[in-house]
Amino acid sequence: MSQILSPFEENKSWSKQFNLQVIKHLESIFINHNFIEGTLEEDRNECCDFKTPDKSIIISARVRDYDTCYPIYVNDILLNIKRDIDGKNELEKIIQGHSDYYFYGFAPKAGPYILFWKIYKLSIFRLWLHKLILEKGHLPDKLKNYECIPFNIKEIEQDIVIAYGGRNANSKI
Repeated sequence: MSQILSPFEENKSWSKQFNLQVIKHLESIFINHNFIEGTLEEDRNECCDFKTPDKSIIISARVRDYDTCYPIYVNDILLNIKRDIDGKNELEKIIQGHSDYYFYGFAPKAGPYILFWKIYKLSIFRLWLHKLILEKGHLPDKLKNYECIPFNIKEIEQDIVIAYGGRNANSKI
């Protein structure tokens, strides 16, 4: 009997093939830091996909399908807003202060390489989002009836991207 995976588990299973590449990219940016994978519990509770052993740096990471997502979402942070098992979604966990950085990569469904990636500083994203909520009194209406929501990084005044790379690194930023 085959096991039925939840969408969270299915995506986690597919993106796991890229974990060593993500760690390599993180360690090339955060010099003198080693990274390890966070536990499934840390990911569900804290958006902790990768971390330093002492948890001084916590990284939330997503690798999306290159063919379907890259052309549309290359300039966005696409966050899950569907509730996880524990009742919190990715956006809520990030707003609450979990995770320091967000690794956002794109790879073909068949793998085996991440073709393009960015690392976002989440403290800047959180400040921008709080300002947006204060101005509007609520989160944007575009949140209704979606599983994920794109936030366009060009709307953020400060430079949120701390690093980027890949085979298409010279394309739109």
